[in-house]
Amino acid sequence: MILCDTNILIEFYKNELNRIQKHLDLLQNIPIDRLISEQFIQLMANYSLSHKLTIPDALIADTALVKDLKLYTLNIKDFRFIENLRLYHHVSLQKTKETPSDPP
Repeated sequence: MILCDTNILIEFYKNELNRIQKHLDLLQNIPIDRLISEQFIQLMANYSLSHKLTIPDALIADTALVKDLKLYTLNIKDFRFIENLRLYHHVSLQKTKETPSDPP
């Protein structure tokens, strides 16, 4: 399983409300539990000032870390500094020449 950043879903479903509604049941929802919440606070303490980590990105990254999932994102720069976070980035969607920290 791979955790998808919201930008992947936005890109995939551009202007296609009907397709979104059909596929919602196929997506797995991962609730924010106590462990994710506690470690989220640590991520914010470590990276919010030094790397401008935002709350949504911290929640996404921490969910991937806690659930031991690769994170699929178009914004590698927003996550590459987070220790132990495994990034999955499809080459054909890559907008920059950055190298993912953990190739597929």
